[in-house]
Amino acid sequence: MKSFAEIMKTSWRDLNSYELKYYTLGLIIECELLSFFTSVFIAFLIGDFNYLLISFTGLSFSSLIIILIIYKRDYLNERYVLFDMRYPGISYQGMIFILFGVSGLLSTGVGILAFKQGGLYSTIAFSLIEFFPPLFMFLKLNVYNNESRWCLNDFKNNMTFGYHPFYYYMLSLMVCNGPMGISLLWIFKSIFQNVMSLNHSLFYFLLSFCLFCFVLSPDKINNIIPFELKTEKGFKKYAFLSLILTTTLLISMIWK
Repeated sequence: MKSFAEIMKTSWRDLNSYELKYYTLGLIIECELLSFFTSVFIAFLIGDFNYLLISFTGLSFSSLIIILIIYKRDYLNERYVLFDMRYPGISYQGMIFILFGVSGLLSTGVGILAFKQGGLYSTIAFSLIEFFPPLFMFLKLNVYNNESRWCLNDFKNNMTFGYHPFYYYMLSLMVCNGPMGISLLWIFKSIFQNVMSLNHSLFYFLLSFCLFCFVLSPDKINNIIPFELKTEKGFKKYAFLSLILTTTLLISMIWK
């Protein structure tokens, strides 16, 4: 049997189920220590140690999401194919699970900034919205998977990557941290503070959600637009189009 130090140096993909338990235990210790010292640094940087508990809770929660994915590796691999022998590294399906942990980290960071700048309702709105992309993509695993890469040989002049979860995740954050986050904040203020029209807030949230669905539904949009979204060139055009739509919606919200 490998020593604990050897286990921690080995890729989690290559460990057996017994070694994986020790690996996750080591990760928990490492992540909790890192979360604590990072939280102390954040609180010191802000100058308010009330943020220590907030940041530590968020960082710990995010770390535990990723650790749970690693611990349940065999189950998730059997059900969702975390590792595809046809391609190196983790599969597109596996990336989506990792993105839940990434969203937790973003939620913590955005939540801290939102609380400092806008208070509790801003924190809730912008923290929750960070989990929308991975959740939506998880519900569309039939789209964001390695099977979307099978058409690679059909395109010879472009670097192709299918429906790559990371790229579409980054693209969707533009919508989430903009129109969706703002309109969700408006809804909270409409309900709890009665400072603006609820119908107005719901209208813009609905528009934002439609744009969000547009960005994360490349399989549907690919049947409409005249370029292939499974290529890098096609994705760049799609990203530019999404940027224009998001900017237009933001301007309409600002100049309401």
